[in-house]
Amino acid sequence: MITLVIMFFAALLAAADFTYQVLIHFPVQILNFLGSLLSYGVIVLIIFVLVWIVGD
Repeated sequence: MITLVIMFFAALLAAADFTYQVLIHFPVQILNFLGSLLSYGVIVLIIFVLVWIVGD
């Protein structure tokens, strides 16, 4: 009986952990990726504009 309860809680924990990974961890990673992409894009844009102004 105790083994069943422990198994049940283990399964519950695994499900909760999986849900956390999918719902929170994954979107946060995507947001971080987009954020870094955005900041790189802004830096490249600024350099491009500076080069364009100087070159012109």
